[in-house]
Amino acid sequence: MNFIITGLNHKTADITLREKLAFTPEQIPDALHSIANQFDSLEVVILSTCNRTEIYAACPKESSPHLMIQNLQLWLCQYHSLSIETFKQHAYDYQSDQALTHMIKVAIGIDSMVVGESQVLGQIKSAYTKAQEVGTVFNYLDQIFQYVFRCAKRIRTETQIGFHPTSFANAAVKLAQHIFTNLSGCNLLLIGAGELIESVAKPFFDKGIKNITIANRTLSRAQSLAKKFNGKGVLLADIPNHLLDCDIVVACTASQLPILGKGAVESALKQRKHKPIFMLDLAVPRDIEPEVNELADIYLYAIDDLQQMIDDNQKFRNLAAKQSNDLIKQAVLSFPLSHTTTETTLLIKQYRAKIMALSESELLKAKYQLNQDVSPEQVLLQLTRNLTQKLLHDPSIALKKSALNLSQEHDLKLQWFKEIFNLKDDESNS
Repeated sequence: MNFIITGLNHKTADITLREKLAFTPEQIPDALHSIANQFDSLEVVILSTCNRTEIYAACPKESSPHLMIQNLQLWLCQYHSLSIETFKQHAYDYQSDQALTHMIKVAIGIDSMVVGESQVLGQIKSAYTKAQEVGTVFNYLDQIFQYVFRCAKRIRTETQIGFHPTSFANAAVKLAQHIFTNLSGCNLLLIGAGELIESVAKPFFDKGIKNITIANRTLSRAQSLAKKFNGKGVLLADIPNHLLDCDIVVACTASQLPILGKGAVESALKQRKHKPIFMLDLAVPRDIEPEVNELADIYLYAIDDLQQMIDDNQKFRNLAAKQSNDLIKQAVLSFPLSHTTTETTLLIKQYRAKIMALSESELLKAKYQLNQDVSPEQVLLQLTRNLTQKLLHDPSIALKKSALNLSQEHDLKLQWFKEIFNLKDDESNS
């Protein structure tokens, strides 16, 4: 089979063109059926997000991958009533190893607008699942997607490309976690009801915060937004009454004067018996008086502090992206795209999955030992020994069993053993 990809993204096309080629979730099944009916023996998945529309396909070896790419591009343009000439000015296509490289980059977030974002991996999984339901994914494309999912998980873990938050909302949550380990037990007060406040509310809500209060100049707007997060809306004038119960305060209004002063915060602290409050002021001009930071048990950050954190984190992600490229090259070389024997491919897949499972199991044990304050040197030594013993166990047992049968078959197995493990005669005798 030939693995091919064609499409466009935010790097090659503006939003006006991307909108014209986007598929709604409801359109995907019909589109997949349309491709399947038009092209025999084609496996296909459609990925459509706000930043990209891509077709992942596997066609028979005897067919021309270049011709199939042209046909898929023509189909895509006809489906969306778009000129093929316009599309080709902004499109890209990949085959074989280049296609696999591109797909892994998309999955780990290197090809995203925000480097390292994790949402796209979930979108790829959804696209794959939808194609499975429709019946346009079979053995070959299934192997590729499963392999990419494993690679993405491993690379994101090893490089921590998505670890450092690069949005105001996620950075706010990360900062709050420095003060409160368990956010689910905290109370959140949001001052303002604009888009930025709404974007901040969601990750806090997703972290398990149940008590959310939104204060706004317009009560109906506060209540409307609070309803999305099972919270309550209040007026700005009611803030002092709610402040004493709040552990986290995030403010962002268009007010020209501070909404929250030092006196009100100091009064709330006394009633809270100096239980700490994390405060984040995202407004310009500021909503919280800078003097509030002079109070003990107050952790106040302004938008510039958050921007610096985001800039630093983006540098970390860019560095991780560079590190990822080497891992991607290794991953592409390790996947047998050129193999035509299904049994061989499945056997390699099974063996790789087994080795990865062993590695992950030993890694979990090592992490546990590190958490128990076992020295890193001892943990690494034990990890190496355990992994080596487990990797050697099965082939060693099989070879010993074969040795009981002194025949030509055993000699053949010995030769295969040497080839598989790249052993020379002097090495095997040493």
